[in-house]
Amino acid sequence: MQKDDIINKIVFEVSKQYSGSENIVKNILIRELYQYDLVQKETAIVEYNGGKNQEYIKRFIVAKAVCGCTKRTLEQYRNTVWKVLCEIGKTADEVTSDVSTAETAQAGDDMAGATTDSANALTNLMNGVKEKWEELFGG
Repeated sequence: MQKDDIINKIVFEVSKQYSGSENIVKNILIRELYQYDLVQKETAIVEYNGGKNQEYIKRFIVAKAVCGCTKRTLEQYRNTVWKVLCEIGKTADEVTSDVSTAETAQAGDDMAGATTDSANALTNLMNGVKEKWEELFGG
């Protein structure tokens, strides 16, 4: 539905109650809404995977803390892993060592080699987190 359609609908509804005020209401709406774009609400269901990534990162950080890493190192790990996951647009479970150049380009970077290296490192890192978690907490 376009802005004009919405304005006309409002004017029609107002005219039911206040006959003769259609032009006044329409002019006010046009003037007040001029600088705005009206967008219909999106109600589609979107799968959210951020929580899963956050859980893996949290487990990894706990494992690294147990190994004696400093707070600064832990924060650097957290930021780096989160940034890599956001850049490649995948959950930790989806990350493999064969991130393609097309996926890298789609993420907006021309750093295919660096992203692939990061993906390899992240895969190893997440596997280490899973192993350490199972070792420390039994699954």
